[in-house]
Parts: sequence; C-alpha cells; structure tokens
Amino acid sequence: MKLLFWLFFVPLIVFGQSNSIKGTISEGVDSTVSYNTFITIEQLNLTTKTDSSGTFLFTDIPDGNYNLIIFKKGYITLLPNPILIAFNGSYNLRFHL
Repeated sequence: MKLLFWLFFVPLIVFGQSNSIKGTISEGVDSTVSYNTFITIEQLNLTTKTDSSGTFLFTDIPDGNYNLIIFKKGYITLLPNPILIAFNGSYNLRFHL
C-alpha cells in the first residue's frame, strides 16, 4: 500500500507545483500606483494588466528565461533585464515608469 502512495501521490505533488510572477508598477515623481498598465511575457505571448492597486499576476509559468515588456500609453515602453524562472518559484517584482 505504501508503494502505491509513493508511485501515484508524490508525483502529483511535484508536478502540481508551478511558477508565478507578480509585481507592482508605479509612475510619476510621487510614485503613484500605475493601473491599466500592460505587462507581456514576450516568449509566451501572455499579457495582463495592472489592477487599481498597480499589481499584476501571471501564474503557471514554465521554467525558462523571459523578457517582460511593460507598456502604458504616454510612457516609454519599459524593457527590464530578462528574468530566470526556476522550479516552483514565486517572483515579486517592482517597476517604476
């Protein structure tokens, strides 16, 4: 019975874990929250936008190196350094426009 547990249940734990990227974006000299700012993971063609508190979230991101593109009308597009996503990582980022 223990063997069945290790063969079937434990792999679900290992493979059920995922990476996430969340963050906040601020703008201006007073660093107010930046809502409706678009964030794209270039290699995955995934896009989201910040909410009213300036936060964004991507979930279920596979391991790899990714370029983020941050865009808001009226601002220069921000292209931060690539980020490395590793097994079961949770990344909390902050950007300023």
